Amino acid sequence: MKQEAVLAESREDALQRDSVPSVSRDIRQANGIFIALIPVMLMAVYYYGGRVLALCGAAAGTAVLTDFACRLLQRRENRTPYDLSAANTGVILAMLLPASAPYWLAAIGAFTAIAVVRYPFGGHSGTLFHPANTAFAFLLICWTELVTRYPLPRQTLSYDSDPNVTLYTSPAARLMAGGAERIDWLDLLMGNFVGPMGCTSILILFFCGLFLALRGSIYWQIPTAVCGIVTLFAWFFPRVNSSHFSSVTLELAAGSLLFSLVFIASADNGEIRTGLGKWICGVILGGIIVLFRVLSRIEMVVPFAVIVLNTIDHRCDRYGEMLAGTAKALARAAWKFLRKGFAALWRGVRRLSSFLWDKLSELLQKLVG
Repeated sequence: MKQEAVLAESREDALQRDSVPSVSRDIRQANGIFIALIPVMLMAVYYYGGRVLALCGAAAGTAVLTDFACRLLQRRENRTPYDLSAANTGVILAMLLPASAPYWLAAIGAFTAIAVVRYPFGGHSGTLFHPANTAFAFLLICWTELVTRYPLPRQTLSYDSDPNVTLYTSPAARLMAGGAERIDWLDLLMGNFVGPMGCTSILILFFCGLFLALRGSIYWQIPTAVCGIVTLFAWFFPRVNSSHFSSVTLELAAGSLLFSLVFIASADNGEIRTGLGKWICGVILGGIIVLFRVLSRIEMVVPFAVIVLNTIDHRCDRYGEMLAGTAKALARAAWKFLRKGFAALWRGVRRLSSFLWDKLSELLQKLVG
């Protein structure tokens, strides 16, 4: 029995040593995401006041406490060093909500993200679905009115759980209904329009994504591919009766698209290792988003598209290998066909030139004779 216990302990120690690079990557990624979330939170505070911090605190606090309780239940308190991933989950969830959302809604979402999504589906670093995104999709289904109605920016909300303010629909809802909305360029870049409190500041989100991409915390190919697919769709198949340029800007700015691309869909989870696989992942996600926006009657389709992607993203490298193999086979077949075609053409040219030379020789002989 003692020998078996020693062997089991040695195996666990070996597994723990093998997981050190993964743990180090997770800690670095969590720290980078936490830093990138700070300017997003500050912009939300600028537009809606201190209630934003209270909402983030409720979500992050619930997520951290739930994570600690799950670690105790699974006896993982000493297995992996604690990082900021649980707090990041709560803040990301809060940034997807309206600034007027009640605190209990943020707390329920954070609890769901950790206790229902994170630990049952993989644990600390092997989660199948993104916890914050999946929990937000759950809130979106259960409390649609609370999640998709927003206060106007630049008004200070009270710290009450249910602030008494007038709520409005977002540009995503009007796009779904076929209506257009004119938003000033500066307001569009700085996020001065109705929407989730962390998802409207396009300029801030761009620099946050650039920061995370330079740190290696996210795959830059995924947001690039998704934005390209959405842009092409908006340009050639606009959902609104306006200019192509307005259609593109509205499709990119509406909903939680850019925020989700930066902080959720592009996170480096270690499952996609090749560049081609990352591009394929982005193309697939962009196609799912476009399909959902056209066919569904849900204004916030990105969370559900990301959930679908989470089930197949580990296969993207394999898809890349299959695509590369198919492309090579087609290239070889095309080259073989062209080579045979050029060879046949060259033989025909030689025969034609020989025939013409013979006829020219006969004609010269007749003229000389």
